[in-house]
Amino acid sequence: MRSIDLSGTWQVTWNEGGHGPQSIEAYLQMILFWILHGYECKVPLELHLAMQEKGLVEDLNYGINTLKARWVAEKYWLYVKRFMGAG
Repeated sequence: MRSIDLSGTWQVTWNEGGHGPQSIEAYLQMILFWILHGYECKVPLELHLAMQEKGLVEDLNYGINTLKARWVAEKYWLYVKRFMGAG
């Protein structure tokens, strides 16, 4: 049986909700959002730590930074990675 290693670098961004674009205009908006707000992220890694590495949230172990980083848990997150198949 063939297996695929899912660890490594992925592209990650957030979404305001929904199950993907329903029109070409929505799809183009999603691509633009991805370009502006997409980040490379090593997987596996807890998302808050990845956002901290990118400077999007402050040190979660200091003061009320966990409350300021609450937005991370309130978003829908999209991970994308391209796999090349043997064929």
